[in-house]
Amino acid sequence: MVAQAGGPKNGTVRVGQTNLCIPEEYAVQLPSEGENGDSNFDTSAGFGINFRIDEKEVGTEIPNYHEKLYVAEDNPRFQSIYVKLSPAQNNLEVDKPKQSKPLPSAPELILSEPQREPWQLREVLQKDDDDYRKWGYCTETSWGGEDALRCMREYLEIGEVRFAYELHEENLPYHSHVDRLLEEKVASWRCDR
Repeated sequence: MVAQAGGPKNGTVRVGQTNLCIPEEYAVQLPSEGENGDSNFDTSAGFGINFRIDEKEVGTEIPNYHEKLYVAEDNPRFQSIYVKLSPAQNNLEVDKPKQSKPLPSAPELILSEPQREPWQLREVLQKDDDDYRKWGYCTETSWGGEDALRCMREYLEIGEVRFAYELHEENLPYHSHVDRLLEEKVASWRCDR
């Protein structure tokens, strides 16, 4: 499926054949395969469109959200939310993991695998009572000499679309707020509104 410019609402980009029309100021159009003449160029595995919410908007909507983090004193990393879109798979429940470790900054999220090596990508599950659902992945990074987790929220599904975004450990406590922000955006970005 390819994003279609100018869906039913002016100034929007329709996401494939879904009922999601992203305002142009948020939309990030991805190149089609071979569009640049290089067959090795990365292309979208989803709809050909993603979107970005500026860190200032996220900080306004989510109190205490860290809009920027510093690698060094004079080297900020802005924490906008870049959202990758792909078709939903609706198969997110998993069995209880044999080993797990809650994340200190978000105890409802658990690392389901023991760490074997530094920088290893580790699966994260969300625990809700006795149910476990796929949440995403985390890896350790070293910014400014301190180890921290950098996580990809890979399994947020709203309707027929899967949303994936990255969060640094300092913003992990706000992951459910980011999910709600995205749910609100999706509700307001329906093509038929």
